[in-house]
Amino acid sequence: MWGRSGRRFRPLRGLGGSSLSGDTGVIHVVEKEEDLEWALSTGPNPPYMILLDGNLFSRKILMQLRGNSRISGLAVAAPL
Repeated sequence: MWGRSGRRFRPLRGLGGSSLSGDTGVIHVVEKEEDLEWALSTGPNPPYMILLDGNLFSRKILMQLRGNSRISGLAVAAPL
């Protein structure tokens, strides 16, 4: 997955983030379902802001994220 700057984002790499409203979290790129499990249960520094590959966007994934205290938000990257 490529960022706008041409930088390649890799799963299990994170970028710190904070919004003006005070929500914080590490951005976690999810390109396959196994990457999501890391953020949901074993990642060491929650909360995580999930950047989800658009091909994985489904009700099943949304239900896994909903109400999980380890997840602070979701962004979906449109598939190319």
